[in-house]
Amino acid sequence: MLEVGRHERTDQASGLRKLFPTRGLRVLPVTSAMQKRRPLQDLAAAFAATGQRVLILDHGWSSAGSQRSSADLAAVLHGALSFDAAVAHLGDQVRRLSVGTGFAVMNDMGISGEELFTALRKLEAAADLVIVPTGDPAVVGQLVGGHGEFLVLAEATPPGIANAYQLLKSITTAGLHVRLAFDGVEHQTAADDAFRRIETTANRFLGVFPLSAGWLPRESSAATSRAARAHASSRQALQRMALAARQWDLAEYPRARDLGHVGIAGAGDLRGLLVERSGARPAERRSHAGVDGQAEPVRTVRRSRTRREW
Repeated sequence: MLEVGRHERTDQASGLRKLFPTRGLRVLPVTSAMQKRRPLQDLAAAFAATGQRVLILDHGWSSAGSQRSSADLAAVLHGALSFDAAVAHLGDQVRRLSVGTGFAVMNDMGISGEELFTALRKLEAAADLVIVPTGDPAVVGQLVGGHGEFLVLAEATPPGIANAYQLLKSITTAGLHVRLAFDGVEHQTAADDAFRRIETTANRFLGVFPLSAGWLPRESSAATSRAARAHASSRQALQRMALAARQWDLAEYPRARDLGHVGIAGAGDLRGLLVERSGARPAERRSHAGVDGQAEPVRTVRRSRTRREW
């Protein structure tokens, strides 16, 4: 069970959160064009280090923390488990919940992505950021209603660039903007060259501009001081990305000005919150829009993008 008190523990993370304006729960979908995927715990830990409480809503990305295969979103929605009982702790301020068949269950119950994320925001010790790693960007694109940004991890090699372009093409068709992060590169020049190739092709043939999320250096598995330096460099790059991501135009639930009307539930019963929000039992809402046709989430208004960023 998730042991959470009524009053948030005073720590470095909670102090950092006070430095930033109150906002809704932000959602960052992530997919990979790489054969070898980076563990999402690394990225989540970097976001947590900036003062954010992170939930990894794992849509088939990894098996980390999944010893209890039945503890997933589907079980929570069916009422077999509470949210607190289903989540696994991966570190300070980082939790993980496997989706399982949860998104299909949402569709059957008529639960929209907006309802899911708003309910998650209402839970006691709610997350500030939900990272949704997926191998099926189309499903997650529908979940966020085609709004916000999608992070794509790619390799700065000819096959990696080709794979990243195909993912960008499918994601932007769904209405989302793509941020490209080149992982496992030797130096920034290689990442910049790869990004420019994709940017030029996407502008010419798709009429869109991808966004840059930076680059992550290659790590060595050798037990040497050089390997230790590589690991430190990768950690620093992840932290820079996490800090920059505070300005990314992610889908957000609910809008910041409505947060005063969002109550806090201490039971950790996500299914109960979804029923409470609708005023009806899930079985009675099948005629409502599901994942494929949901209410439009609120987007945070930010500065105008430059031509290179859009």
